[in-house]
Amino acid sequence: MKLCQNNPFKLGANEVARTICLSNGKIKWGREGHSGMPTDVWINPGCPKGGKVIGTYHTHPSGTSEPSPQDVEEMVRAGLPFLCVHGEDALSCYRIR
Repeated sequence: MKLCQNNPFKLGANEVARTICLSNGKIKWGREGHSGMPTDVWINPGCPKGGKVIGTYHTHPSGTSEPSPQDVEEMVRAGLPFLCVHGEDALSCYRIR
């Protein structure tokens, strides 16, 4: 399963967030979150009908593709195993344990 494949999002000035879903064995993009300042990004998780939320994608417009401690903490709190971060340098996906 390749999470970083077919990323339709461009890196812009504001952070963008999106739900990553699994539906019929395929990765699908779910509901988009609020775009804003780095301290003002949220996602209201949602997937296409029959899909399951498995993670989130978000951008670090002026940073790296490494997740911040807060990113990891939020994924653990939400119980979601996957996090994709798009930074200035690359798009990287991680399995959170």
